[in-house]
Amino acid sequence: MKDLNKIKNPHDRYFRANMQDLRVARSFFEANLPQELVIQLDFDTLELQPSSFVSPDLKELISDLLYSISMKGELAYLYFLTEHQSTVPVLMPFRKLQYNCALWDLHLKQLPEDQPKLLPVIINVVFYHGTVTPY
Repeated sequence: MKDLNKIKNPHDRYFRANMQDLRVARSFFEANLPQELVIQLDFDTLELQPSSFVSPDLKELISDLLYSISMKGELAYLYFLTEHQSTVPVLMPFRKLQYNCALWDLHLKQLPEDQPKLLPVIINVVFYHGTVTPY
């Protein structure tokens, strides 16, 4: 049996494993996003995407999962970030902006030449477990 003290970030692994199950992710988003937003999302189109935009130096503190979803018939993304810090991450809004720009850049590069270059909505969800929250 593995020594549990030797497993790095067990809460991260547990959370990530569960949120990769689309039924769990759907339930989480439906229960925690604002109802005005939930009614605009088609959860039958929820798909886990393979991309990660967290820099290697932050991998120990943050994990991210990216989902595509239809919002009013248009592509949107639910960008789920799990913050594993017990202190307030002061630059989190800036960090999220950087991740969002990386996602938009990837999205634009993958568009066929004849498609209009439109940016999809990105709905950022930060799961933070510190005792003080700035959000």
